[in-house]
Parts: sequence; structure tokens; C-alpha cells
Amino acid sequence: MDVKGWNYRVIEFVDPLSGPWRSIHEVYYDDEGRPFAYMEDPAGVISDEGDGFDLSGVLDMMRSALDKPVLVEKDFEAARDPDRRGEGSK
Repeated sequence: MDVKGWNYRVIEFVDPLSGPWRSIHEVYYDDEGRPFAYMEDPAGVISDEGDGFDLSGVLDMMRSALDKPVLVEKDFEAARDPDRRGEGSK
């Protein structure tokens, strides 16, 4: 499976003890545009010299995640299992 891009997205997780919670993560997409993987740790606001230390650009990308549908763990399971495609997003 080839990675065809990434962006920041809000993902909702459910903790059996404390209930649902959300955070922003880097999400990676397959060649059909489906989310198939995400970074385990929530995204940090980090920029290096190669990006011109542009923290505002990073924040803009994160802000755009708030305008997209919230993903859930099922969204990633569906992308990896052809029999479950079409399940997922809130």
C-alpha cells in the first residue's frame, strides 16, 4: 500500500474508564484516499529551519482539521479490511 498523502485530523478514542476523548493526529491516506494509519501520539506544534520555523503554518493545518469529519478507530480498520470498507466516520 502506497502512502498518497497526509494531513492533520481529529480522532476520537474511547477509554473504557473515562469515556470518549479527541485529539489531533497526523493521518496517512492510501492510494484510494482512505485513512489507513495515524501517528500514535497527538501532534505537537513543531517547526524546523527547513519549514522556515513557520509555526503559524502548522497551526493553520491543525485548524483545518477542525473543519473535517471526526475520525474514529473504525475508520482505519475499514481501510485495511476490504470487507469493512464504507464503515466508520462520524
